[in-house]
This record gives sequence, structure tokens and C-alpha cells, in this order.
Amino acid sequence: MQRLNVVLELGIQVCVFLITLLGWYIAVVEVGVNWLIRHERRIVLGFSYAGFMQVALLSILVLYVQLCQGKTTHNVPRYNLPARESIRGSYECTNEQGDLKVCDKDGCSGSWRPPRAHHCSTCGVCRLDFDHHCSWLGNCVTTTRIQRFLCLLALVPVSATVGWLPILPRALDHISLALSVSRADEWCRKFWWDPWYSWIFIGGPPGRYIVGSFLGFRLLKKERGPEDNFPGNVIELPHLRLVLMLLFSVIFVALSMALLISTFLNISRGQTTLETLRIRGKMNAVRYIYVPSDRIEGSEHNLGEVFTVDWNERIYDLGFKENWRAVLAKDRHRDAEYSWPRLNPEIIQMLRKQT
Repeated sequence: MQRLNVVLELGIQVCVFLITLLGWYIAVVEVGVNWLIRHERRIVLGFSYAGFMQVALLSILVLYVQLCQGKTTHNVPRYNLPARESIRGSYECTNEQGDLKVCDKDGCSGSWRPPRAHHCSTCGVCRLDFDHHCSWLGNCVTTTRIQRFLCLLALVPVSATVGWLPILPRALDHISLALSVSRADEWCRKFWWDPWYSWIFIGGPPGRYIVGSFLGFRLLKKERGPEDNFPGNVIELPHLRLVLMLLFSVIFVALSMALLISTFLNISRGQTTLETLRIRGKMNAVRYIYVPSDRIEGSEHNLGEVFTVDWNERIYDLGFKENWRAVLAKDRHRDAEYSWPRLNPEIIQMLRKQT
């Protein structure tokens, strides 16, 4: 199963890469150079458009490749299991005895799994500050990589909006023409528009019109002659590749906006995507927190008590500003010594009052 997931994710990566390259060709070459500059003679607008799309799409590709790298190496914990007596401050533990988690899955071989780390079954390794595994990247997104992840998510809708602004009216006119031609064609009516299955197959009612427009574009392509091969013809004349690019853009923008909003909310609340999902699925479960005595916290030998808190408690929530400051800060795991995640001070204070 793990190998199948890897193959599927590799296929997704290749498709995303090829679609991005196709988007670059259509935006920079066909729209910017051939249509705006050579056909419309709008030199300044054409160069500005082509330059922006070149930088935006190249940035998307660079970010995408960076986030895909390090499948088995990035944010993998390399710390030895510390002795409980050496830990200073409060920390999340695994049971009422205050024990730390270890991982026996795949090749982890009983190594220490620090708080907020998670073993990814697809990648086969543990990740520090794990947020979620992204099938579009074929890799895990962690807190230390979430800055680039957010930049990628924000660039996709911005690039798509700018890319489609000058040509969207023409693209919609071409879709309307293709639907009219398809409905007027006898073969299309007989095998697609009239039969009942056109309302069910390929996405239901929306798929009925998507397939119908594709059939119309195929009919319009047969009517084109050698005289229609001029600079900017991909924009001026109905072309299926332009509509396919519009469809891919809508899908990518919808996914990016949904992930961008959910990630923004999770960071603001001091949660990872995994913690949010677990809160929804473990309404009656508890977490364990070791809290040392406030009189000796920070000393070399901490003595304290283990408390239980509900899973819906945001134990790592430090407030909006501090949550974002922690995400935007440098990687805290570059040092040789492990840096423990800070716990919500209000929750720690509440637990101390229970003693």
C-alpha cells in the first residue's frame, strides 16, 4: 500500500509539473508574446504581462520543487531520548507516568518521537513539528516548511487571476460557441445531448456541459484552415487547450484557497492540521502534560505532576501574534540540543491551581 501511494504521488507530481509548464507556455508565449504584442500591438502591456507571469510561474515551480524534496530527510528527529530528570519545564507526555514517546514503526527502531512529532506512514519516517502529508507534493508539510507552503498557496490564485484577466471574456465566448455548435450537430445530439446517460456520467449535470463543449471544440477545429494559423490564433479562435487550462486553473485555485484559509486558521489557533483533525475525531480522548512544581521549574531536577487535558484544549496556543512569530521564526531544530515547544501558559497556570 505504501509503495502504491508513492507511485500515485509521483504521477501527481509529474502531472502538476506538466500542467504548470503548459500554463507558462500559454500565458507567456501565446497570450503575452503572440497575442498582446504581435497581434494586438500592445507592447507595454504585453511585456508587463509576460514578465509578471514568467516570474510568478517560475516562483511556483521553484517552491513546488523545494517542497517536494527531502522526502526521507527533512525534519527527521535525530535526538537521543532524554532522561526525565534532565527536562526543564512542562511538556506533553504519553501516559500518567510522564513517559516520552518512542516510535517502532518502519525504520525508526524505538527512537524518540518528540512532542508534536508524528510518524508519516507514507514517507516511512517521523517528522518534527508535523502538520500534514500532502499528496500533491508527495511529501510532508512541517512547521519549518510552512512559510514556503503558504507562499505557494498564495501565488496560485494570484497568478491565475492575473493570467486570465485579459482573455477570460474571449474564453467564455468560445465556450458558448462550442456548446452551440455541439448542440446543433446531429451526431452530438444523437450520442450525447439526447441520451439519458449524459445527465449521469462524468460528473453529473456539470459534466454534461463540459463534455458537450469539448465535442464542440473538436467540431470547430475541423473548420479551421491554413489561413487561421496567425500569431495569437490560440486566443482569437476557439482552442480546446485554452479551456482545459481554464479548468485546471479553477481546480488549483479552489484547492489552494481552501488549504490557505484552513492553514491560516490553524496557525492562528496554535494548531497543526493533524491536531485539528484529531480534535474532531477524539472528542472524549485526553492528553497528558507533565507540569513541574512552580517553585523549582527550570532547575536541573524537575519534580512535578502529570495532568490530563481534553483533546479540544489548544495546549500549544500562545496567542495570535506569538503563534505566527513562532512559525515565521528560523528553524528551532537546527541546534544540536532539542528545543522543546512552548505550552499554553494559561493552561499550565490552570493545571497548577489543581494541585
